[in-house]
Parts: sequence; structure tokens; C-alpha cells
Amino acid sequence: MAITRKVTTSLSLPTEPNAPPTGLTDYNIMVYGRKQWGKSTMASQFPGTINFQFEPGRRGLSIYQVAPKTIGEAAEYLNLFLESDLARVVMDTVDRYYDMHLISKCKELSNGQKTHPSQFGNEGYAIWDVVKTSFEEIFETIIHAGKTFTLVSHDKKVQNKDRDGQEWTRIEPTCKPAAWKIGQSMCDFVFHVDFLSGDRIMSVRDLDNSTLASCNPEIDCFLDPEGNELRRFKVPNKKSEVYNTVLSAFNNEIFDADYSPPKKALEKKTLSRKPEAASV
Repeated sequence: MAITRKVTTSLSLPTEPNAPPTGLTDYNIMVYGRKQWGKSTMASQFPGTINFQFEPGRRGLSIYQVAPKTIGEAAEYLNLFLESDLARVVMDTVDRYYDMHLISKCKELSNGQKTHPSQFGNEGYAIWDVVKTSFEEIFETIIHAGKTFTLVSHDKKVQNKDRDGQEWTRIEPTCKPAAWKIGQSMCDFVFHVDFLSGDRIMSVRDLDNSTLASCNPEIDCFLDPEGNELRRFKVPNKKSEVYNTVLSAFNNEIFDADYSPPKKALEKKTLSRKPEAASV
């Protein structure tokens, strides 16, 4: 006999499936890649965005930004952001933000005596977990507030080896694994940016395991006008036009950088001859 239980709660289960947002601005994003590409400028062109600039000496950018000098200042600025009408915060770079958080948390747990988990001896593994969990909670707070974030990082080449011993090189973010895990688990898009023959390139998918880039497979976006998946596409060298180009690519309006239009079939032409002159 089935046992039934009456639950008293103000919560309710959904009656319809979730409808994914249709705009790029509704999603969390990670963008990493070459220095001087324009990552900070592009990330800050999203509507309602504030840039938390953790990289030193970045005053030459014409963007809305703050420059937290301590993890306490970063927390205060984050609270101001959560209470504001702004929609997105850029962590630039997430590398330096995580390092600042790690040092601060280690000092907090050791009365200011230690700055790295390796200094805690046998407790080091537990400290790593505390740092990782507390860092993730920052971004969970942003999500629960109905706001979005962009993570910015640089890139590096990493040697990898598969089960058969075959080695290959892959481009990955420079941030620590704990920060990269947020990019993997909380970001719907991971973009890699680079230069190719003088052109700015953005990769949105990794089709040959050479670059860490990804799109949410549940969203019909970053396709070319013919419905094929984009891997990478060109963006203008003028930084102010980059965001609109990325938006066009999201809306399936741009062809891949390696796209070659099909050759048109040659039409057979019938040559007309002049009638030969009648012989006399």
C-alpha cells in the first residue's frame, strides 16, 4: 500500500519546462586569450556592466570600472553592485581576483600568519577546499540575485597526453583550476580570443581539442546563416565594434572564419557563329 504524505510548504513544483533565455546578455560568460586583444573593452560593452579591474595600470580603458585594492574592497563593491540597477559584473582578471581571495582566506584562517594552503601542513588540503568553496559562493550570490558575470583571463599552451600516450597541445586559461571550474560549471559560454593573420578572432567551439571553448548545446546560437556550427569568426579591428559583431554571431548572422562559399556552377555558353558567306 502506497504511503502518502501531505507536505505543508509555500513552494511548488513547475508545471512547464524551463524556457532558456534568448539573449546573449542573459548568460554568464568567460572570455580568455591574448593580451591587447580588447577583452576588457568587449566585456564591458554589454549593457549595464561594471568592470572590477584587478589588473594594475589599466586606467587607459574608457569603461565603467572600479579597482579594488583588497578583498574587503572587492566585497564592498560587490554589495553595491548587487543593490544597484546594473546587470553584469566583469572580473578582470579572475586570475588576480582568485589569488587575492586565496591570500585573504589563508590569512583569515591563520590570524594573518599564512598566505598559502601549503603552509598549513596536513591541513593544506582542507584549506584548499575552503578557499574553493568560498570563492564559488561569491558567484552563486551573483546568480541568485538575478544578475550575470563575465570572467576574463589570459591564455597559455598546455601539453596534454591521452590514454594511449599521444601528446597534443591545447590552449587553456591561465587562471587557477578552482577559478576555471567556475568557468566550466557556471558559464554558459567560454570564448577564446586570438589574432590570425592580423585579424581578431573569437573561438566559440572546440572542434579539434586544440582550444578550450564551448557553447551551451541547448541554445540554438553561434550558427552560420546556413545552420552550421561556428567554430571561430573574425571581429573588427576597431574595438568599439566588437560587441555588436559578437551579438550578430550569437544571432546566427555570421559565417565561420574558415568558410568558403560554394563555387557556382559554370553556365554553358552557346557560341553563335556568323553564317558563312555563300560562295560565288
